[in-house]
Amino acid sequence: MPSILYKYYPPERMDFFETFTVRFTCPEDFNDLFDSTWRGRTSDTDAFFRESRFRKRLGILCLTEDPDNQLMWVHYAARHSGSVVGFDTGAEVFSEGDGALQKVRYEPPPTAVDSTSREFAVTKRTRGSTRRSGVAYG
Repeated sequence: MPSILYKYYPPERMDFFETFTVRFTCPEDFNDLFDSTWRGRTSDTDAFFRESRFRKRLGILCLTEDPDNQLMWVHYAARHSGSVVGFDTGAEVFSEGDGALQKVRYEPPPTAVDSTSREFAVTKRTRGSTRRSGVAYG
């Protein structure tokens, strides 16, 4: 694990430097529907709904190893008008409670499925944090 990971901020989040607070975003609030999956492999309907409820309570802080990524500066730091902040990965916040600092695994985009089938809810799901490939910012 690198000793420092980075977070890009747009200008409207400059309050970070006053409050030192970060947002742990619920995966359902990500701007890309396929940006994250966090489901175990199950065909059990009750287990599926338990995992769905868990996902709604999950918070993720997205960080990168690269403080100088052109796409991230454009997308997350409002076209170079924001800032990037480095976080010490040895800080207690990354290991206290239920926190777990994990590297993201990139997977191929999901395959198209019949939306009338319940199969789409459990197809190609793995435990852990994943992003689809082709959107690797850093």
